[in-house]
Amino acid sequence: MQYYINIRYNKNVRHPPDVINERHAMSVVLSSGMLGIYAPYIPLDDFKKWYPNVPSLTTDLDRPELYKNRVTNGIETLKIALIRAHKSAKDHAYHNVEHFAQVFESVRIFIKAYEAVTGKKLDPEIVLAILFAAIVHDFGHCGATFRSKAREKEKLFLPEMGVDVSSEYVSMVAADKLAKELGFSVPARVFISFLIAATTYGVDTDEGKRIKINHIEVTDLFGVAMRLCDVAPPASMTESARRDNDINISEIPSSTKPETLEEQLENRIKFFGYIVSLMDLLDEIVIREMRESGQHEFNRKLTEATPWRNRVDTELKMLTSTDPTDGLLIHVLFGAFREIAEG
Repeated sequence: MQYYINIRYNKNVRHPPDVINERHAMSVVLSSGMLGIYAPYIPLDDFKKWYPNVPSLTTDLDRPELYKNRVTNGIETLKIALIRAHKSAKDHAYHNVEHFAQVFESVRIFIKAYEAVTGKKLDPEIVLAILFAAIVHDFGHCGATFRSKAREKEKLFLPEMGVDVSSEYVSMVAADKLAKELGFSVPARVFISFLIAATTYGVDTDEGKRIKINHIEVTDLFGVAMRLCDVAPPASMTESARRDNDINISEIPSSTKPETLEEQLENRIKFFGYIVSLMDLLDEIVIREMRESGQHEFNRKLTEATPWRNRVDTELKMLTSTDPTDGLLIHVLFGAFREIAEG
């Protein structure tokens, strides 16, 4: 089956200004047969509705020699990606190299759990592409969920893309140029673009609706895994308090900044509900996949092979506890980090 991506006339996609020129505006035919080993992992019918292909990828879709590219040194490639990502967003409290590294580590946890629970072994090229996407998924982040909300718009990464475009699409553009430079094949680059697109955040907010990303819905295995790894719960309450204040107080979140510590803690509890929903969805997808492959009695939950469910349960118990010592820990850590973030 062939999937047609009409970059100029797709009414479901808001196109970033001054990026797609006439050459890129032509219709591009992208078939699953062009994607090789990546085809089963890219829901093209959904992906084509989310964003137009990034320009550098569009120009290479008809270059057969680039379909044979192979990355020869995975470790060096990922190190370069992490350093480049750091240089693109090094001035932010949350969206910086530490977050990129944490998502990278979370994706590794997911891959190990997936292989252990299902008994399947992912192709090394698939694994490398996923790990690369984890590192560069927020390439060039502006310190706000939406570029239109950035504090210093004159310092935006790739300023020519403007503010009426999702941060994730900007990351897709930058990441694809780097992926090409580092030797990833065209099919791998399509896969990487899809994985970054799957992390699109704030789709149901007013601003998400304004820039027309509210139609993005992620329901596939690797897309949901990327979303979960992007928000995987931290290992300690100290790290949790610091991260929460970094993103909600120091930076500009997709929702309104919590006015009080109590509101912030209530939002934290709701956010864990979002994480639990992603874990449940990921488990359902894996169980369905295994049953459809013939293992009709399969009922193992992938997320139980990760530390994430225990971490969520532990922190939720602390946040909702009536024990005075738990309340003391929560209010000292979250309260102190909040005042530090507020300067």
